[in-house]
Formats: sequence, structure tokens, C-alpha cells
Amino acid sequence: MLRKVKVVGLAMKCNSEKLSNFQQKGVALMLFVFMIALVLTAFLLKTYDPASLKVEKVRKTNQALAQAKQALLAYAAEPITGSVNGASLACGVNCKRPGDLPCPDFDNDGTADPPCSVSAAGKLGRLPWSTLGLGDLRDGSGERFWYAVSNQYKNNPRILPLNSDSSGTISYRNNLGSLVYDATVGTGLAAVVIAPEGVLTRADNLVQNRTTANQNIASNYLDVAFGEDNASFFDGTNDGFISGKVLVGGREVVNDVALPITRNEMNAVMEPRVLNEVMQAILYSFCPGRNKPKTRTCLGPTINDYLPDPAAITDTSCLGNADIGITSCMADSAQSLGRLAVGGNTSATGAAGWKNQDFNSILRGERVDNWFQQNGWREFIFYARAPACAEPTKSCTGVGYLTLQNTLNPTSNNKQVVLIAAGNVLSGQVRMTNIDKANLGNFIEDENLLPLDNTFSRYTRNLIRNDKATSIP
Repeated sequence: MLRKVKVVGLAMKCNSEKLSNFQQKGVALMLFVFMIALVLTAFLLKTYDPASLKVEKVRKTNQALAQAKQALLAYAAEPITGSVNGASLACGVNCKRPGDLPCPDFDNDGTADPPCSVSAAGKLGRLPWSTLGLGDLRDGSGERFWYAVSNQYKNNPRILPLNSDSSGTISYRNNLGSLVYDATVGTGLAAVVIAPEGVLTRADNLVQNRTTANQNIASNYLDVAFGEDNASFFDGTNDGFISGKVLVGGREVVNDVALPITRNEMNAVMEPRVLNEVMQAILYSFCPGRNKPKTRTCLGPTINDYLPDPAAITDTSCLGNADIGITSCMADSAQSLGRLAVGGNTSATGAAGWKNQDFNSILRGERVDNWFQQNGWREFIFYARAPACAEPTKSCTGVGYLTLQNTLNPTSNNKQVVLIAAGNVLSGQVRMTNIDKANLGNFIEDENLLPLDNTFSRYTRNLIRNDKATSIP
């Protein structure tokens, strides 16, 4: 009997331990499920929190707008096509050029739809994301972007000339209604990209309707405030665009986010492209078939392997964007810095001084069917040739080279050529008349104004100096 009691007691003890273990496991499982529920709840609260959603929408919109802007600037800086060995060929009366921007997309398929006419209606549409090589770009509300291009920068039909002094023709206001960029005083924008954001009731009480049938009607996407209607604009006037958020009587009437593209931003990509194209043309003229564009050097001497002299700053026949005769804009051996000559040194092969006349190079001004001459770039590009490279020295084996100072890299004093692009006109500079344009100080600044010491500067651009410089090598 005693043995049976012990066995029963032992069995009860085992069952009790099993029950305790089971209960513990159950409690642990419940705690685990509770923790998962807490994490999930926190995630859902964060996900659907209005403030967090708003921040994420703003981030997405700003990121996509930045992508669109960079794509447009890259489009404006594309290399010039239609060339042989780097020298730009004749391209007719309407050449592709640095600074070109595409027409808008008018049917919402992502592709630019040229021509974009002089009227505002022909220069406001959707961003041509496919033409720009982008994906189907959207703002934080899932809407495609809108886009307006100014008359001066559109690529079809082109308005000549387009260069460093060209102004955009689009005005732009902040959300207080104040003009930030004013086309009437020469500070207009080259282009603007607009994120339409969500549907709202406009200040004129139009309830936006974004059905398929209405997808190309700007007023169903773009807003109006302070008399500034983003659904329309007029070049060269104060009627441009406004960027939100704008509240009227506590009601949001503008939620468009408009991102400007300024003249300075366009010049920052146009001028390096022009300098590079000119440098390549010089290399192919100086040493055709033997140059190394990437290292900006030549291989070995040949007959007449020298660089022409600059044209004098005071030679007004170099100005403008019309044809220049081969006896005008002449190279001048007395000049250490000047514009790119058309009429050349007496012993050069061919009439124009630049030795390689097999191509209609951008340096040939007697033909106007090239983008360089059409857009008046000869006024803005300044050329210094080292004494060591002067006629009749071959392959720059003479005495004396140019120095190019650089705030980022060590100063180099082995330059055969220095090219300078004058930026847009600065305070105190005047470029209205031929007399103004004969004054070097109306174009370039600082050390670059002292060419007789054969030293030039490349520095960070700001409000008091904006030259862009490059060199060979």
C-alpha cells in the first residue's frame, strides 16, 4: 500500500511539473505575441501618421524635382554632334548648340513635342521625361511633372544668339507673391519644373478634375494665387509662376512646388561645353590626326605646326554672329590675349590661319553655318597662346609658356594655350556697344586682366568674378 501511495504521489508531482512547464510556455508565447503586436502597432501608427506621410511626400517630391533639373542641365551640356575628328561640321541655319532645352511634352507620353512656339501655350506642358532619359518621374502625390521653357533656350525653333549674356524670359514668385526672378529686368529663368501635388479647389473656385479626358488641361493640375496662374505664362513679362504652399482664408489654394533653372546654372554647363569644343578644334587644327584629346597634347612636329596669334580685343570685326570675311578679325602678333582670329598668320596653310581647313571648324567665322558663330560665342571666348608656340616655331619648342593658377590644384606653368570663357555681365561691366566690347575689363576679371605677365587664373566663381578657364595641356 505504501508503495502505491508513493507511485501515485510521484505521478502527481510529474503531472504538476508538466503543467507548470506548459503554463510557462503559454505565458512566453503570449508575451511574444504581445510584443509582435506592439511592434506592428507602432509601425502602423508611424506609417499612417499624417505628419510622417507629409514628410515622406515632401522628400519624394524634392528628390524627383532635383533629378528632373539635373537631367535638363545635362541635356543642355551634351556634346555637339555632326563632327569629323572633333571639328564641328556645317549644320545649316539652325544648329544644335550648348544650352538647348527640349520642348515640353504636350500629350503626356513622356516625349518632347516640337516645335514649341513663341506663344506661352507652346512652351508649357509636361516634363518630357523619356526624351531626357529619365524614368516615369512622379512627385510625392504620384503626379507627373509639368515644365515650361523660356523662349531663348528652347531648341525648336531656336532664337539666336544664345550665349553667356542671354537671359531667361520666365518670371517666378515665392509663396508670398514676391517676384524672385523678374523677366522684365533681365533676371528671368531659363526653365521651371513644377510638381502639381494633390487635387485641390483653386482660388478661382475651379475644382481640379484629373480624369484621363482632362489630363492635358493645365488648370486641373496647376494652381493660382495673387493673380499668378501657373496654368499659363507670358515670356518676358511678370506673368510667370508661383511656388506654394499658399493659404487664402485658411484654405490651401496653391500646393504646386516650382523649381527654377536660372541663367547662372545654365552658364555653368554651357561655358565648359563651349570651351571643350573650342579646345578640341584647336587641337585638331594644330596637330590633325596626331593629337590626344584626353591629355590635350600633340605627337611630334609637322610643317606649320604652330598656333596662330589672337585677334585684338579692339578688332570690332570679330563681334556679332553674322558672317566674318577671311580678311576680317585678323590674327595680330602684337597680342598676348585676344579673341579667336578668323583671318590668319601669313604663312599658315589656308586663308583662315587655323591650319586644318578640311573641316568647317567652329573657329571658321567666314562660314556662319556653325553653332559657334551663329550664337556669337567669339565675343565671349578669349585665347592666349604661349610665346613658345608662335609662328614659325614648330610644336611649341620656342621659349616661354603660360601659367594657369588654380585654387584647387598646384599652379601649372607649362601651358601652350589658355582659353577663358567670360561669364554673364557682372555689376560694373557694360557690353552694349562695340566700344564697350573692346574693353577687356567688361568681360574678364582679376589676374586674367593682366595678360602681359603670361599668368592667368582659374578660381571659384562668385558675384565679382565669373571667368571659366581651361588650357592645353
